[in-house]
Amino acid sequence: MIRIGWMLFVAVSVGVAVGAALRGETGVGLGSAAVAAGAMALPVVRDFLLSPAHKCHFESHRDALFVPVGESWTKRPGEVWRLADGSPARRPSRTAGATLGEKSGWDWFERCSQILIENSKDIIFVIDGKSVIQFVTASGPRLLDVQLDDLLGTELMAFIERPEDHPLTALFSATTSEPVQLQLRSADGTLRWFEMRAEDMTFEPDVAGVVVTASEISAQKKAELDLRRSEARFRALAQHTSDLIVVLNEDGLILWASPSAMNKLGYTPTAILDKEFSHLLHEGDRRGLAHRLAVLDQPTEETGIPFELNVRGADDQWHIVETRLTDLRNDPNVAGMVLTGHVLTEGNRSTPHELIRNAGTAMRSAKARGRGRVSGYEAPSSDDDSVRSELRSDLAHALRRKELTVHYQPFVDLVSGAVTGFQAVMRWRHPTRGVISPATFVPLAQESELIVPIGRWLLETALCQLKEWQQLDVHTSALTVSFEMFGRQLEDEAIVADLAAAIANANLDPSTVIVEVTERIAAQASTLTPRLEDIAALGVGLHVVAFGLGLTSHSRLQSLPFTGIKLDRSVVAALNGSHPESAQLQIRSIISIAAETGMYVIADAIESAAQLQQLKTMGCDRAQGIYFGRPTDPLTAAQPLRTAARIRTPVMAEPDR
Repeated sequence: MIRIGWMLFVAVSVGVAVGAALRGETGVGLGSAAVAAGAMALPVVRDFLLSPAHKCHFESHRDALFVPVGESWTKRPGEVWRLADGSPARRPSRTAGATLGEKSGWDWFERCSQILIENSKDIIFVIDGKSVIQFVTASGPRLLDVQLDDLLGTELMAFIERPEDHPLTALFSATTSEPVQLQLRSADGTLRWFEMRAEDMTFEPDVAGVVVTASEISAQKKAELDLRRSEARFRALAQHTSDLIVVLNEDGLILWASPSAMNKLGYTPTAILDKEFSHLLHEGDRRGLAHRLAVLDQPTEETGIPFELNVRGADDQWHIVETRLTDLRNDPNVAGMVLTGHVLTEGNRSTPHELIRNAGTAMRSAKARGRGRVSGYEAPSSDDDSVRSELRSDLAHALRRKELTVHYQPFVDLVSGAVTGFQAVMRWRHPTRGVISPATFVPLAQESELIVPIGRWLLETALCQLKEWQQLDVHTSALTVSFEMFGRQLEDEAIVADLAAAIANANLDPSTVIVEVTERIAAQASTLTPRLEDIAALGVGLHVVAFGLGLTSHSRLQSLPFTGIKLDRSVVAALNGSHPESAQLQIRSIISIAAETGMYVIADAIESAAQLQQLKTMGCDRAQGIYFGRPTDPLTAAQPLRTAARIRTPVMAEPDR
């Protein structure tokens, strides 16, 4: 037993020296391999150390003290250390310890081998050809919580969990083998993971068996299991999340898409792989996304800010999706650009019966708000008054919570095809109800006087954004921005001063600022006329919008300081109706009135190239609508400006519907 222990000590000594250097770099496996490599060097090391030239003895060897590594060697007074030839040995240093030659006595090896084997963290088994344990280090009973006598003479297979799953016969009989990871069961049933490696030493008489080194890797396996569970949890969340997650490559092709969100849009995830994501977007959003992808590696102030995309579903319905773009091309687990977001609207999925019912509801709502009003259908809640009260209360905090945002829709000159300006419109991103239309929250703001601070915030934000765009290039210095002012705002005595201060703070030419008021306000009593005249006196443009409903007489229009007329969307839509001739006649009449009073005409809600061509032929000056782009965030809206692009109206294609 002592000789086996001595030889195993040498193996452990060499293995620890090599393994200590390797474990930090390559883990447990190489450290165990180093132990096995040390065992193969046993005969050479033994013969070298026990040769007469390297032996040493002590005159008082019974009283010689062995001190573990890290402490100094000591001797009692009167003791003399001598080498085998009788000459005194060099006194070992108290700090550095003795040299190899000074430590190479037989007693020293016996003591050292015993201490190292007893304190080894690895279990070393010696088994015979039937896998019966002939020898085991002290760590075996300690880690497996069994008595030494219960280990010796027992097959190692008895302690292995599910031995049928492991090629142990090959492991224990091979001359060299790869490590095997398996579990050993302790006496109390606890399972511990070990990495085991075998070395055939049956040819060595003092061992006469297979040396199996078992290194515990329970902590490593637990970490691997936690990682797999985390990855599985993430995959499950990604598979079932209702949020949109799309991974794009450099060419904008879809590498992966969240199945649940794609199914919500009516697509099969596997069917859209390797397809261009831009094919699912509206034409205006395609340009905006292309720009964002192009400058993704050039962070700007807008980087990370959410933006909206209009995504077409498989049923050709449009869905508004609020998204963020993240660059994960350098992450090997993703290797792409990631769009994340959630669907804010789910398209129009109403049946014909529901459409008729909803149209009736919208008509009654418009009548309740006064003559000449256009109202869209809004799904009612179980308690409409309660919802309005809740929204009114939330709206009071929307500015402070930064829930209001400004989107911009371009105006296009129909002669040059260039973008001449933008209309600023508000969006409310309610924390629980999603995006709320201005048609819903602006009336609430007017009822509660909140429209005054909200309107002031809108004009200040829009004018600062305009100044930033005007500084891009010499061609953008004449850009304009327009925004609507509502009745309660115009009644506020400070509105003119607020507008003048905002223009001065932004250092803008007043002529590039346009204030819009509806035809309904223009048709009201003359009480607002002085206020409109004061606004016009600042040098700003003044447009009458939603015009064409017959609410304003020719004389009334001439008496007000308007510089432009914007056609109501219903007038433009009538060009595709059952009586297009009547619509054309009305538009020509409005264009004629505008020419007489020195105003220009803007067509709103252009949706097709056919509408655009008709309006251009009739002499309309400018236009806006989803044909040119939906209202969107500042970065996307300005993409044509940043790339010096110009919209060419004669060759515009019909947008995907």
